[in-house]
Amino acid sequence: MPETYRDYPVMEAAISLVDASPLASGAERVLLGDIVAIRHPRREIGTQERKRFLWLRLYGLDSNELDRLHDRMSLDVDVSYDKRRYAVRLDRLPGLNMTRALDLNDTYQPFLPVDEDTGQVLAEAAPFAVWGLVYDKAAGAFL
Repeated sequence: MPETYRDYPVMEAAISLVDASPLASGAERVLLGDIVAIRHPRREIGTQERKRFLWLRLYGLDSNELDRLHDRMSLDVDVSYDKRRYAVRLDRLPGLNMTRALDLNDTYQPFLPVDEDTGQVLAEAAPFAVWGLVYDKAAGAFL
């Protein structure tokens, strides 16, 4: 029986640009590279979203699997101070300028070009495949 073709959707992911240390209470915080949100592609990104997150388009999983990429770490997994289960290893992104990405006065979005004034997406950016880019902290391996 021939394999059926799977149409993998493209989704936009917000990637954390901060490496927040745990609170004094021991509460977990979001770490650098954590996937904090997944959404269907939209025509704009808000001002604060542009400044606080790196936006990528991802493909390679079906809709339900992509939606899970922003899951919190399961309580039965003992990984110290990790709030999110999945992260993007930023060193695997070609040409990323971390100095610009961390500058809150710069609306630098190298992988999803947007208008600096309006937040309108200027071009359909080529999506990244999740395989070898997205890291599953609970499994200790790349997807």
